[in-house]
Amino acid sequence: QIEDELGGPLGQFFTSISEEPVAAASLAQVYLATLNDGKDTKVAVKVQRPSVLATVSKDLYVLRRAAEVFQGLVERFAPQQKTNYV
Repeated sequence: QIEDELGGPLGQFFTSISEEPVAAASLAQVYLATLNDGKDTKVAVKVQRPSVLATVSKDLYVLRRAAEVFQGLVERFAPQQKTNYV
């Protein structure tokens, strides 16, 4: 995946890159690498998790739908509330 994004083999850009991520979150993982710049510059390479766009899109759909339901409940049971959650 990294090679596709960079447009070439890893060796063209890095002299080394960690095999395991050093940090991870829901959307990406971070790897330590050394640039192939002749100076051995240490960098962090953030790699987006596969299919993260589809996951985030589904999550946002669910949140939007929940807000619509909540808005309907507020309008039904507390019409005096001047809120617009959607």
